[in-house]
Amino acid sequence: MMRFLKLLLFLVVLFAGNSAFAAPVVCTPGYQDSTCLTPLHQGPSAAPTCPSGAGWTTVSSAVWQGSHWSQPQCSYQGQPTCPSGQNQVQAATWNGGSWVGLVCAPQATTPPAPTGVPACDAAAASNGFQITQQFGIYYGNYPYVGGVGVEGIMFGANGPLATDTCGDTTSFYELECILKGDGTFGWLAVVQAFFPGCSGGGN
Repeated sequence: MMRFLKLLLFLVVLFAGNSAFAAPVVCTPGYQDSTCLTPLHQGPSAAPTCPSGAGWTTVSSAVWQGSHWSQPQCSYQGQPTCPSGQNQVQAATWNGGSWVGLVCAPQATTPPAPTGVPACDAAAASNGFQITQQFGIYYGNYPYVGGVGVEGIMFGANGPLATDTCGDTTSFYELECILKGDGTFGWLAVVQAFFPGCSGGGN
């Protein structure tokens, strides 16, 4: 009888030891499938991804961490624009990894108006005269059509050919240029044309 009990005890210990090293039991936590009586609580889940819109790129993809996905590392680049002082000729487009094709051009600028004698030179040239010499400068308040000047400059200039009553011709004139308070052009007038003959030197 004692031998039988010892043999039975040996078999129980041996069976228990083998059970400890056996494969996991199906339908226990972590080993469930669709054949188990207890339904699965959650089906397969897709890995999260970065937005697919323009400007988005993936720095690192999501990684399965045993029970859930980690969040992907994403980066966003805004659409580039032209710097200050330039106009956009062509907008940048997204090629899937970067913005390309931005074309900029410098903005057209209006040069400042000339001042002083250069302002008078420009006004004379636009009226068909070419200043050749400066006679004198005077200061004060000088009304003209459209404003009041503070500086006048007298010039000698070549211009269109003119004929006086005696039949003499000339292309040399005396001009008066009036400048505004900021030195820009205000008014240009022909004072006289210089004739060499019967007009006595001026007309």
